[in-house]
Amino acid sequence: SSDVCSSDLEYLNSIGQRIAASADYDGDPFTFFWINGSDINAFASPGGFIGVYAGLFLATRNEDELAGVLAHEIAHVVQRHIARAFADAKRLALPMAAAMIAATVLAASTDNQAANAAMAGTMAANAQHQINFTRANEQEADRVGTQLLARAGFDPNGMSSFFERLQRLSG
Repeated sequence: SSDVCSSDLEYLNSIGQRIAASADYDGDPFTFFWINGSDINAFASPGGFIGVYAGLFLATRNEDELAGVLAHEIAHVVQRHIARAFADAKRLALPMAAAMIAATVLAASTDNQAANAAMAGTMAANAQHQINFTRANEQEADRVGTQLLARAGFDPNGMSSFFERLQRLSG
């Protein structure tokens, strides 16, 4: 069963708070919670909320692997990745809108093939920007999370071993 109980929540909090205490962070206190479900996933949200699916807990082989996932998610909060993503989207909204309007004007004044190419190029550039932004954040969360693990007294190899196994499972 993927159900979790109060002792599981205490366990999650003890690991999470131990890692959070090793972070140089003056934001909201961290709140760790379980999500009943078989997904092998976890996430961070604004305000220091870290959600962990029961399926992820069951997929970890030891405490260091669970700590590695928590450290990765804590690093997203500490590095303000969510807030930075919102700011980045807001910063790009006007240039993206201008590029789409320009493509629409092009469509009205010339052939549709050129306009379609302009729209596709604008959308592709935006998608690539988001991919690059996400990739950089994931790499930073891995690096900072590894540092947090070491400071908190966990084996930093737990993060890499768990993520490598997940990557093998997902192909």
